[in-house]
Amino acid sequence: MLQEKHGFGNKSTIWLLPILNLINLLIIFAITRGASYMPKQKKQPPLFAEIIGLYVMILTTYIGVANVLIALGTMKSLGLWFLPFVILLTILLIGYMIFQQKRIKK
Repeated sequence: MLQEKHGFGNKSTIWLLPILNLINLLIIFAITRGASYMPKQKKQPPLFAEIIGLYVMILTTYIGVANVLIALGTMKSLGLWFLPFVILLTILLIGYMIFQQKRIKK
């Protein structure tokens, strides 16, 4: 008789999100490193990269912590408001960046 499979992965995968966060941080740092050498009007792309990097790091950190809490049984899911919050924050971030780009072009 076949044993029932559970949806559990290898315990080492718990480190995947923190490692991806670190890689993201290093990439964003490398992109924005040259920002001090750019003329003032061209500083928007590094700022955009920093904001996107921070946004992604906050989301992946929350998801990573939630994964651990779900595994421990103290949480059942990411939460009812997680997806609407992420969608709203993404729309606001895109809107802000479009506004900034239009302001810089003037």
